[in-house]
Amino acid sequence: MVADAPPSRSRAWVLMRLASRASIAGDNPAALEFASEGRELAEELAWDEGLCDSLSLLGLVRVYLGDQDGLEDINRGIAIGREAGAYGPLLRAYNTKAVAYQILGDVNAGYEARREGAQLAEQIDSQLQMRWFEGVMIDHHYRRGDWDDAQRMADEFLGEVEAGSPHYNAFQDWIVRALMRLARGDDAGAVRDAERALELGRALADPQAVYFVLPACAYVFARAGEPGRATPPARELIDALERGVDVQFAVINFPLFAAVARDLGLLDEVVDALAGSPETPWIEVVRRYG
Repeated sequence: MVADAPPSRSRAWVLMRLASRASIAGDNPAALEFASEGRELAEELAWDEGLCDSLSLLGLVRVYLGDQDGLEDINRGIAIGREAGAYGPLLRAYNTKAVAYQILGDVNAGYEARREGAQLAEQIDSQLQMRWFEGVMIDHHYRRGDWDDAQRMADEFLGEVEAGSPHYNAFQDWIVRALMRLARGDDAGAVRDAERALELGRALADPQAVYFVLPACAYVFARAGEPGRATPPARELIDALERGVDVQFAVINFPLFAAVARDLGLLDEVVDALAGSPETPWIEVVRRYG
């Protein structure tokens, strides 16, 4: 509807949403094209809110493609958003910054970006965004070693989900709790949580969900004494990598994938399948397992 329309905020907004959806779907070339066009249009219109949004999207796609300088775009977008008081795009930009840092292996910087986003959501009393950040912070606490906080938050968040308040991030929190249960000797509980994570990840069908749960579920199944159940998700991920699928921020679970792939005798195939992937510390970990 707006493809041939004159320059407008509406047209720029549509381009940004197309960029976001293309990125989530794993189509980085399309996301790059839409985000770049949206940024150019926002600049032409001198629309700071649109610039914040488009720069954060553009920066994340660049990081997905292996260009660390994408962080400069994200930080520029955040600076513009702060100055303009563009709270909606700014909240998305903090989330985007966290994902970019996670991909690049800086767990603590990712945590700080998400914490800033959570504080802003609380400051403007956005219940929707506050719940979003509650969900994603569970993973951060887990990876930083704050397991008591991660466990408590996961129990509360997933209790709300089970009570009839579903949320996109639930797949991530089910698998995080599964990993903690596994490490603490609760194999049966870990398997139940992994099964739920796999179910929800497949239902969402987004690459960032499906390819996040596959390696972690394979790891849980194998280490809980069910290697036969671990092979299908591991094989599914290998096949996707061989097709050139971009797993996006799910790459942070690849150390788990390397460990279980070695157990299953699939590590050489995993390393070969990653030959054309953008270099990240997570990919390097996989190679070192070999």
